[in-house]
Amino acid sequence: RLLDELRGACLNNLAAARIEQAEWEEAVGACTSALALALGGAASAKAHYRRAVALVRLGRMCDARDDLLAADMLLPGDKQVDVLMRTLQRRARGGDGDNGSDGSGDGSGDDGGSGEGGAQAARLRSVGARPGCQRRGLVK
Repeated sequence: RLLDELRGACLNNLAAARIEQAEWEEAVGACTSALALALGGAASAKAHYRRAVALVRLGRMCDARDDLLAADMLLPGDKQVDVLMRTLQRRARGGDGDNGSDGSGDGSGDDGGSGEGGAQAARLRSVGARPGCQRRGLVK
């Protein structure tokens, strides 16, 4: 178990580095590998969040939405998750949501905070109601 935790931390750090280098597919792969270890808690929340950041950059909004919902369940009220959720909500309403920030920060997911995560998650679910937005097997 300890080895899996170390491997998960390394994969999460690799994902953050891939995001910094704008290597979106590689970041998705590192996060998917980290999530396959099923560590749970903050480590999984970071992996879900970072994968969502990369998926947004790849234009895969529905998959990003699923990861953000998972991250919000694991770490309710996380500020970075909330910011990216609002970005997706704006895009779902027809705005481009691009005000110079996609909410990705450095991908650390360590901001914490007491946002309105649950309410954000409920509103974000409406993104899934849009045509063509279905779960694609990345989460759960």
